[in-house]
Amino acid sequence: MSKGMIRAVLFDLDETLMNRRRALDVFIDRLIRDYGHSFGLQDSERIRHIVREADQGGYRAKRDVYQELVLQLRWRGAPSEEHYADYWRRVYPVCAQPEYGMRETLHFFRSQGLRLGLVTNGQSQVQQAKIDILGIRESFHSIVVSEGAGCKKPDAAIFTMALEELGVNPSDAWYVGDHPRNDVYGAFQAGLFAVWKQGVRQWDVTLDVRPDAVITELSELAPLYLSFNQEKAKF
Repeated sequence: MSKGMIRAVLFDLDETLMNRRRALDVFIDRLIRDYGHSFGLQDSERIRHIVREADQGGYRAKRDVYQELVLQLRWRGAPSEEHYADYWRRVYPVCAQPEYGMRETLHFFRSQGLRLGLVTNGQSQVQQAKIDILGIRESFHSIVVSEGAGCKKPDAAIFTMALEELGVNPSDAWYVGDHPRNDVYGAFQAGLFAVWKQGVRQWDVTLDVRPDAVITELSELAPLYLSFNQEKAKF
């Protein structure tokens, strides 16, 4: 557990501040609207299932996703891979959906005088567009996207980059994320207090670290912070 004074809280984006599962469902509706007429498969629920499975939570190469969709949807006259990639980059960010309690949580930590950072893996164009659609850019003092950073979570370097921009030491900062390896393990390696937002992914039992704290909803962060401060005040 971090023993320094808390000066900053850093967040992951997908499935932490943004509900990626709901965003993907909105994207699938757009995909059906724009291309459904050329799918050999017309059962909308089956289409949704296929796209979700092909996407694998965003951790699958987009080329492989595209090839899977063309095959499984029996996509007649499918656009080229390049055209589909451009469609994804343009349409998916517009589908961004906030996680419950996102705005209230960011407002709370700003009201406490803390510096806020965002560290996310992904393409700069897509991630930056989602941040703007969610309307949260002004909440952060630092935003680091892996493509632009040249490194990605769980590499400690990307966390260090954000901390340097915030001007805080790792022992004085929290990191909140949903991915056991990328977020919890990565933050631990960088020396931050690691908060795991459970409920999206199973814990990775191969990891030799444990989260410093566990939440299910963003609304649990404010009480956690206040409780942490009360405990520190006793010493």
